[in-house]
Amino acid sequence: MKKIILATFVLICTNLLFANNVKITNVALKNDSTLTFKVSWENSWRIQANPGNHDAVWIFIKWEECAVPTQWNHLKLKNTGYYAAPPLEAKMPADRVGLMVQRSGYGNGNIVNDSVAVQFNLLGAGAYNFRVFGIEMVYVPQDSFYLGDLGYTNWSFCKWNGTSNFSQPYLINSDTLRIGAITTGNHLGVAGSSFTLGTGVSVKIPNTYPNGYSASYCMKYEITRAEWVAFLNTITSVQANTMLPDFYNQTLASRNYHFRVTGIYPAYTTDYPFRAADGLDPLKCFSYLDWCGLRPMTELEFEKFARGRQYPVPYSYPWGNTLATQTSTFTNWKTNSEKMSNTVPIGYGAIHCNRTFNITDTIGTTIRGGFNGSTGSTRLTIGAGYWGILELAGNQGEAVVPLLTQIQGAPTMLFCNRFNKYSHGDGSIAASTGYYNDTNWVNTFGTPGTSYFFGAVSATTKWRVNMRGGKWCTNLIPSGTVGDSYQISYRGDLYQVGVNTGTNVSVHVNTANNERNYANFASYMTRGVRTANF
Repeated sequence: MKKIILATFVLICTNLLFANNVKITNVALKNDSTLTFKVSWENSWRIQANPGNHDAVWIFIKWEECAVPTQWNHLKLKNTGYYAAPPLEAKMPADRVGLMVQRSGYGNGNIVNDSVAVQFNLLGAGAYNFRVFGIEMVYVPQDSFYLGDLGYTNWSFCKWNGTSNFSQPYLINSDTLRIGAITTGNHLGVAGSSFTLGTGVSVKIPNTYPNGYSASYCMKYEITRAEWVAFLNTITSVQANTMLPDFYNQTLASRNYHFRVTGIYPAYTTDYPFRAADGLDPLKCFSYLDWCGLRPMTELEFEKFARGRQYPVPYSYPWGNTLATQTSTFTNWKTNSEKMSNTVPIGYGAIHCNRTFNITDTIGTTIRGGFNGSTGSTRLTIGAGYWGILELAGNQGEAVVPLLTQIQGAPTMLFCNRFNKYSHGDGSIAASTGYYNDTNWVNTFGTPGTSYFFGAVSATTKWRVNMRGGKWCTNLIPSGTVGDSYQISYRGDLYQVGVNTGTNVSVHVNTANNERNYANFASYMTRGVRTANF
């Protein structure tokens, strides 16, 4: 039996604060069923004191048979024989679709060419190519946190006393969550709504729903253009054609800084690979996460990742207060070290949320993740969430799985028992379309051509998502201000995603009840999460 490696893939992430510049090198096949490689990244960290968070890298592997090129498959690992050299350790999840690599002890510093090994079942006689991918993650421990804040941020969560809602946040301190109209005042409600699920109705959400309490790993940065192009080049041409960004073949001057793919399959390239990948609708992002072995973030997890253990500050941003400074000038523009150069006043958070699209406006686009990171950066100056997750507000909005929807009047509960925190992607996507095919996710959001589980709007709707952390439409943000949609508790944007002709995927929007138009220049992404079940 002879197997060879003809090519390996090295995914180099953007240069950022804390863990950054991840490199995977020296991929080698040994004994026909063991892959070894080297992992490096700068400024690795693991904190002993509160909040007890740390960085990590999610590693997954694709393979193809040389006799059947461009037909990449996800490599299922064995739960034995995996290894990471000190100071690293490797964590194997039960589904074995990837490996989490992190520091085994407290400390910080660079990880330099540390050896990692994984084993897998024999693939059979033949020659194979392997591609090893790495995504930077942040570990968020099991912990209590609050939903909503002390103000009435649009449609935010709050306590409910059975007859009205309070301007008080709702504490999540276990995996159990109850929603609805009761009299004890300790159930979840929605600010600005009578919140009637039905007279006196109270609903218990199953412990398997990702309500944010459990420990998890979250993608530290938004999906980059380099990561998306690598995805396109490691799926079939049919799948890649579906997954191209909206701007992939546009040459209009007003779109020159947006995510455009050049070249031909399977050798796509792009300008500014270090920037966040715009022009992607949530359906495409969910498909990418399925392919990576991750799952979408819920809106409850978004609030934990942003606010952490802090008691809510009314109308606060993810860096913990209500003070924000927008990007306006840059150094090293259009390079992988582009950095905000205008001053961030003491006590203010930095955010990129300018939404103009004139080619002469040098910030009318997404920019590098961690754009304000440098030695000595703080949560405020880099605009980070409590645990060190970046760009939870600004750069792009976050498409999250909703718990409640306010379409057509009073809030209605999504059947969230169909979305399980252990339902991670399995590494494969639909062969004919490239869309995600996780059956749990499909059951969660509905079926194309049918009505919603929680109230029909049209026969073509597939599912809905909430948008958190910002908008990317030119007409929604007053000039020179940071809009309310960047606040942690804001829940005003609700999108219907579905099939418009039975074959073409589109975004359907109801403009009533605080929904927003999904314009050509809209930019939202979905951040991947991995429940820490290992």
